[in-house]
Amino acid sequence: MKKFLFLTFFLFPLMMANAQVDLLFCTSMESLENCQESEATFPWVGNTTSLKVMVINKDSLKTDRVKFKLYIVKPNGTEDMFAELFLTTKQEWLYASKTIFFMQPGYYKVMAYNNKDELLTTGFVKLTP
Repeated sequence: MKKFLFLTFFLFPLMMANAQVDLLFCTSMESLENCQESEATFPWVGNTTSLKVMVINKDSLKTDRVKFKLYIVKPNGTEDMFAELFLTTKQEWLYASKTIFFMQPGYYKVMAYNNKDELLTTGFVKLTP
């Protein structure tokens, strides 16, 4: 039993490294040059600002649906969920994207889940006035 726990402890990070899912924020999908990784900052434009959120896995998404949970992070660190969005995908897709409309400037957390409600990835984006 100790050997099993020992192997699990060391193999788990390797398995997780293979299952790396990235979250990118994009102003448009014309080119990946328009995309930034988590902790990105974008300018606030007008009454609403829209961004494309892209979920990428180099192997495949391995899910038929991606669920996004969106939170606004307040200055005191508390998070308020303001939206839950769904995106239909295919198991073999390498990436999928969804347009998200933000109604005010601020700091946001975006969490992506697969069809089994397992967390795929988390990202943060800041919209500055």
